[in-house]
Amino acid sequence: MIAGFWLGCDSVSDIVFILDVVVQLRTGYLEQGLMVYDSKKLACHYLRSRAFLLDIASLCPLDLLQFKFGAQPLLRCPRFFK
Repeated sequence: MIAGFWLGCDSVSDIVFILDVVVQLRTGYLEQGLMVYDSKKLACHYLRSRAFLLDIASLCPLDLLQFKFGAQPLLRCPRFFK
């Protein structure tokens, strides 16, 4: 029962992180003092950023390894990259 609750909480946090990546793909930035709104440029800028790499690292489903190895809090550490 308790394990199912925590698995549900993990799933909700994964969904929130994925939605954050989608929002970041559309977040404007300044280029030579002008705000960039072009969707293609926004996506390319984010995908090449360090923030994207950290976001992907935080989304790695390492917590699924807990089914094999049992409760291991260290498997949840990549979420702190966010």
